[in-house]
Amino acid sequence: MGLVGWFRKTFLTASDPNQPQLVLAGLGFDEAIALIAAGSWRVDVNREARQFPLQFGPEVIPESWRRYESIGEPHPNFEARKRSMTEWIECWWRALEAILCSYREHALPSLWERVDTNDRALLLLCRLAAEGVERELILAGLRDRLPGMAPERHEFLVENSEYSARRDSDLAVVLTYLRQVPAFERATVEVLCRRVFEEPDDTELVAVLKKLIPTLSRSARNLVAERLHSRAKYDSVRAVIEELRQVPAFEHAFDEVRPSTDSTR
Repeated sequence: MGLVGWFRKTFLTASDPNQPQLVLAGLGFDEAIALIAAGSWRVDVNREARQFPLQFGPEVIPESWRRYESIGEPHPNFEARKRSMTEWIECWWRALEAILCSYREHALPSLWERVDTNDRALLLLCRLAAEGVERELILAGLRDRLPGMAPERHEFLVENSEYSARRDSDLAVVLTYLRQVPAFERATVEVLCRRVFEEPDDTELVAVLKKLIPTLSRSARNLVAERLHSRAKYDSVRAVIEELRQVPAFEHAFDEVRPSTDSTR
Protein backbone atom coordinates (compact mmCIF):
# COMPACT_ATOMS: atom_id res chain seq x y z
CA MET A 1 0.00 0.00 0.00
CA GLY A 2 1.41 3.45 -0.92
CA LEU A 3 1.86 6.34 1.49
CA VAL A 4 -1.37 8.03 0.43
CA GLY A 5 -3.35 4.84 0.88
CA TRP A 6 -1.73 4.13 4.23
CA PHE A 7 -2.38 7.68 5.45
CA ARG A 8 -6.00 7.59 4.29
CA LYS A 9 -6.80 4.27 5.93
CA THR A 10 -4.77 4.91 9.08
CA PHE A 11 -6.05 8.36 9.93
CA LEU A 12 -9.57 8.43 8.50
CA THR A 13 -10.99 5.85 10.87
CA ALA A 14 -13.49 6.20 13.67
CA SER A 15 -11.98 7.49 16.89
CA ASP A 16 -12.90 6.71 20.46
CA PRO A 17 -15.38 9.38 21.68
CA ASN A 18 -14.46 8.50 25.27
CA GLN A 19 -10.89 9.71 24.88
CA PRO A 20 -10.19 12.55 27.37
CA GLN A 21 -9.83 15.99 25.83
CA LEU A 22 -6.42 17.60 25.65
CA VAL A 23 -5.51 20.35 28.06
CA LEU A 24 -3.51 23.01 26.22
CA ALA A 25 -3.43 25.63 28.98
CA GLY A 26 0.09 26.82 29.69
CA LEU A 27 1.57 25.44 26.47
CA GLY A 28 3.34 27.54 23.89
CA PHE A 29 2.11 27.80 20.30
CA ASP A 30 4.37 25.11 18.84
CA GLU A 31 3.99 22.89 21.89
CA ALA A 32 0.20 22.95 21.55
CA ILE A 33 0.37 22.06 17.84
CA ALA A 34 2.81 19.24 18.60
CA LEU A 35 0.59 17.79 21.31
CA ILE A 36 -2.40 17.71 18.95
CA ALA A 37 -0.24 16.27 16.15
CA ALA A 38 1.18 13.55 18.41
CA GLY A 39 -2.22 11.98 18.95
CA SER A 40 -3.69 12.60 15.50
CA TRP A 41 -3.01 9.03 14.35
CA ARG A 42 -5.31 7.53 17.01
CA VAL A 43 -7.87 10.13 18.15
CA ASP A 44 -10.30 12.58 16.55
CA VAL A 45 -7.88 15.37 15.66
CA ASN A 46 -10.78 17.71 14.84
CA ARG A 47 -12.16 17.36 18.36
CA GLU A 48 -8.72 17.94 19.84
CA ALA A 49 -8.10 20.97 17.63
CA ARG A 50 -11.25 22.66 18.88
CA GLN A 51 -9.35 23.28 22.11
CA PHE A 52 -6.83 25.43 20.25
CA PRO A 53 -8.95 28.60 19.79
CA LEU A 54 -9.68 28.52 23.52
CA GLN A 55 -6.00 29.27 24.14
CA PHE A 56 -4.99 31.18 21.01
CA GLY A 57 -7.15 33.81 19.32
CA PRO A 58 -7.70 34.27 15.56
CA GLU A 59 -4.66 36.53 15.40
CA VAL A 60 -2.47 33.39 15.25
CA ILE A 61 -4.00 32.21 11.96
CA PRO A 62 -1.23 33.77 9.80
CA GLU A 63 1.39 32.17 12.03
CA SER A 64 -0.38 28.82 11.67
CA TRP A 65 0.10 28.99 7.89
CA ARG A 66 3.81 29.62 8.36
CA ARG A 67 4.04 26.43 10.38
CA TYR A 68 3.47 24.38 7.21
CA GLU A 69 7.09 25.24 6.35
CA SER A 70 8.43 25.48 9.89
CA ILE A 71 7.67 22.05 11.32
CA GLY A 72 8.12 21.63 15.04
CA GLU A 73 10.04 18.91 16.81
CA PRO A 74 8.19 15.61 17.34
CA HIS A 75 6.34 15.46 20.64
CA PRO A 76 7.71 12.91 23.17
CA ASN A 77 4.41 11.00 22.96
CA PHE A 78 5.09 10.53 19.25
CA GLU A 79 8.78 9.72 19.56
CA ALA A 80 8.03 7.01 22.11
CA ARG A 81 6.34 5.00 19.37
CA LYS A 82 9.44 5.20 17.16
CA ARG A 83 7.52 6.47 14.16
CA SER A 84 9.26 8.01 11.17
CA MET A 85 9.83 11.70 10.43
CA THR A 86 7.66 11.33 7.35
CA GLU A 87 4.79 10.23 9.55
CA TRP A 88 5.46 13.14 11.93
CA ILE A 89 5.22 15.64 9.07
CA GLU A 90 1.89 14.11 8.03
CA CYS A 91 0.64 14.33 11.61
CA TRP A 92 1.85 17.93 11.95
CA TRP A 93 0.14 18.99 8.72
CA ARG A 94 -3.04 17.20 9.67
CA ALA A 95 -3.05 18.98 13.03
CA LEU A 96 -2.57 22.33 11.29
CA GLU A 97 -5.50 21.67 8.96
CA ALA A 98 -7.74 20.78 11.89
CA ILE A 99 -6.55 23.84 13.83
CA LEU A 100 -7.23 26.21 10.93
CA CYS A 101 -10.70 24.74 10.46
CA SER A 102 -11.39 25.11 14.18
CA TYR A 103 -11.42 28.89 13.68
CA ARG A 104 -14.31 28.42 11.25
CA GLU A 105 -15.45 31.74 9.72
CA HIS A 106 -12.40 33.53 11.17
CA ALA A 107 -10.19 31.39 8.91
CA LEU A 108 -12.03 32.31 5.70
CA PRO A 109 -10.15 35.54 4.84
CA SER A 110 -6.80 33.72 4.96
CA LEU A 111 -8.19 30.84 2.90
CA TRP A 112 -9.61 33.07 0.16
CA GLU A 113 -6.32 34.99 0.12
CA ARG A 114 -4.46 31.76 -0.67
CA VAL A 115 -6.93 29.64 -2.61
CA ASP A 116 -5.71 30.60 -6.08
CA THR A 117 -2.23 29.23 -5.38
CA ASN A 118 -2.44 27.00 -2.30
CA ASP A 119 -3.88 23.50 -2.59
CA ARG A 120 -4.48 23.17 1.14
CA ALA A 121 -6.53 26.36 1.20
CA LEU A 122 -8.71 24.85 -1.53
CA LEU A 123 -9.13 21.66 0.48
CA LEU A 124 -9.94 23.48 3.72
CA LEU A 125 -12.56 25.67 2.05
CA CYS A 126 -14.35 22.51 0.94
CA ARG A 127 -14.08 21.11 4.42
CA LEU A 128 -15.54 24.24 6.02
CA ALA A 129 -18.35 24.29 3.47
CA ALA A 130 -19.12 20.69 4.44
CA GLU A 131 -19.24 21.78 8.07
CA GLY A 132 -21.81 24.43 7.19
CA VAL A 133 -19.58 27.50 7.41
CA GLU A 134 -20.94 29.93 4.77
CA ARG A 135 -21.53 26.93 2.51
CA GLU A 136 -23.38 28.73 -0.29
CA LEU A 137 -20.81 31.52 -0.52
CA ILE A 138 -17.88 29.11 -0.48
CA LEU A 139 -19.38 26.85 -3.15
CA ALA A 140 -20.24 29.78 -5.39
CA GLY A 141 -16.71 31.13 -5.03
CA LEU A 142 -15.11 27.78 -5.79
CA ARG A 143 -17.40 27.19 -8.76
CA ASP A 144 -16.13 30.46 -10.24
CA ARG A 145 -12.46 29.73 -9.51
CA LEU A 146 -12.13 26.04 -10.39
CA PRO A 147 -12.28 26.48 -14.19
CA GLY A 148 -9.14 28.61 -14.06
CA MET A 149 -7.14 26.15 -11.97
CA ALA A 150 -4.69 23.59 -13.31
CA PRO A 151 -5.92 19.97 -13.61
CA GLU A 152 -3.36 18.93 -10.99
CA ARG A 153 -5.09 21.12 -8.42
CA HIS A 154 -8.46 19.54 -9.15
CA GLU A 155 -6.90 16.11 -8.77
CA PHE A 156 -5.28 17.11 -5.46
CA LEU A 157 -8.70 18.04 -4.13
CA VAL A 158 -10.24 14.75 -5.26
CA GLU A 159 -7.33 12.68 -3.94
CA ASN A 160 -7.55 14.31 -0.52
CA SER A 161 -11.31 14.41 -0.07
CA GLU A 162 -12.93 11.52 -1.96
CA TYR A 163 -12.17 8.86 0.65
CA SER A 164 -13.50 11.07 3.47
CA ALA A 165 -16.62 11.84 1.44
CA ARG A 166 -17.53 8.13 1.44
CA ARG A 167 -18.24 8.52 5.17
CA ASP A 168 -19.16 12.20 5.35
CA SER A 169 -22.43 12.94 3.56
CA ASP A 170 -21.96 16.70 3.88
CA LEU A 171 -18.57 16.55 2.17
CA ALA A 172 -20.10 14.29 -0.49
CA VAL A 173 -22.68 17.00 -1.19
CA VAL A 174 -19.89 19.56 -1.63
CA LEU A 175 -18.04 17.36 -4.13
CA THR A 176 -21.23 16.60 -6.01
CA TYR A 177 -21.85 20.33 -6.40
CA LEU A 178 -18.31 20.97 -7.62
CA ARG A 179 -18.64 18.25 -10.27
CA GLN A 180 -20.88 20.68 -12.12
CA VAL A 181 -17.56 22.14 -13.24
CA PRO A 182 -16.47 19.91 -16.18
CA ALA A 183 -12.77 20.09 -15.31
CA PHE A 184 -13.43 18.93 -11.76
CA GLU A 185 -15.73 16.16 -12.98
CA ARG A 186 -12.93 14.98 -15.28
CA ALA A 187 -10.41 15.10 -12.44
CA THR A 188 -12.73 12.94 -10.35
CA VAL A 189 -12.83 10.33 -13.10
CA GLU A 190 -9.06 10.38 -13.61
CA VAL A 191 -8.32 9.93 -9.91
CA LEU A 192 -10.84 7.15 -9.37
CA CYS A 193 -9.70 5.23 -12.44
CA ARG A 194 -6.09 5.43 -11.27
CA ARG A 195 -7.20 4.03 -7.93
CA VAL A 196 -8.89 1.15 -9.72
CA PHE A 197 -5.60 0.37 -11.48
CA GLU A 198 -3.71 0.57 -8.16
CA GLU A 199 -6.24 -1.37 -6.08
CA PRO A 200 -8.57 -3.30 -8.41
CA ASP A 201 -9.71 -5.54 -5.55
CA ASP A 202 -11.07 -2.57 -3.58
CA THR A 203 -14.77 -3.49 -3.55
CA GLU A 204 -15.70 -0.25 -1.79
CA LEU A 205 -14.17 1.76 -4.62
CA VAL A 206 -16.13 -0.24 -7.20
CA ALA A 207 -19.30 0.45 -5.23
CA VAL A 208 -18.46 4.17 -5.26
CA LEU A 209 -18.08 4.08 -9.05
CA LYS A 210 -21.36 2.20 -9.52
CA LYS A 211 -23.14 4.94 -7.60
CA LEU A 212 -21.24 7.79 -9.24
CA ILE A 213 -21.40 6.84 -12.92
CA PRO A 214 -25.14 7.50 -13.45
CA THR A 215 -24.66 11.05 -12.12
CA LEU A 216 -21.85 11.90 -14.54
CA SER A 217 -22.16 13.69 -17.85
CA ARG A 218 -22.00 11.59 -21.01
CA SER A 219 -18.42 12.69 -21.73
CA ALA A 220 -17.32 11.78 -18.21
CA ARG A 221 -19.02 8.36 -18.40
CA ASN A 222 -17.25 7.72 -21.68
CA LEU A 223 -13.96 8.74 -20.10
CA VAL A 224 -14.45 6.15 -17.36
CA ALA A 225 -15.11 3.53 -20.02
CA GLU A 226 -12.07 4.62 -22.07
CA ARG A 227 -9.72 4.53 -19.10
CA LEU A 228 -10.86 1.10 -17.96
CA HIS A 229 -10.94 -0.30 -21.49
CA SER A 230 -7.30 0.77 -21.94
CA ARG A 231 -6.36 -1.69 -19.15
CA ALA A 232 -8.82 -4.42 -20.06
CA LYS A 233 -5.96 -6.81 -20.83
CA TYR A 234 -5.50 -7.21 -17.06
CA ASP A 235 -7.80 -9.75 -15.46
CA SER A 236 -8.32 -7.64 -12.33
CA VAL A 237 -9.46 -4.65 -14.37
CA ARG A 238 -11.67 -6.84 -16.57
CA ALA A 239 -13.38 -8.02 -13.39
CA VAL A 240 -14.10 -4.41 -12.44
CA ILE A 241 -15.46 -3.73 -15.92
CA GLU A 242 -17.82 -6.69 -15.69
CA GLU A 243 -19.05 -5.47 -12.30
CA LEU A 244 -19.64 -1.95 -13.62
CA ARG A 245 -21.50 -3.25 -16.66
CA GLN A 246 -24.37 -4.00 -14.29
CA VAL A 247 -24.92 -0.22 -14.39
CA PRO A 248 -26.83 0.62 -17.60
CA ALA A 249 -25.13 4.01 -17.95
CA PHE A 250 -21.71 2.36 -17.94
CA GLU A 251 -22.76 -0.46 -20.25
CA HIS A 252 -23.91 2.12 -22.79
CA ALA A 253 -20.71 4.16 -22.44
CA PHE A 254 -18.58 1.04 -22.76
CA ASP A 255 -20.37 0.06 -25.97
CA GLU A 256 -19.69 3.53 -27.36
CA VAL A 257 -15.94 3.56 -26.74
CA ARG A 258 -14.79 0.02 -27.60
CA PRO A 259 -14.21 -1.08 -31.22
CA SER A 260 -16.72 -3.46 -32.79
CA THR A 261 -14.02 -6.16 -33.03
CA ASP A 262 -13.10 -5.87 -29.36
CA SER A 263 -13.00 -9.20 -27.50
CA THR A 264 -14.70 -7.63 -24.47
CA ARG A 265 -17.97 -7.36 -26.39
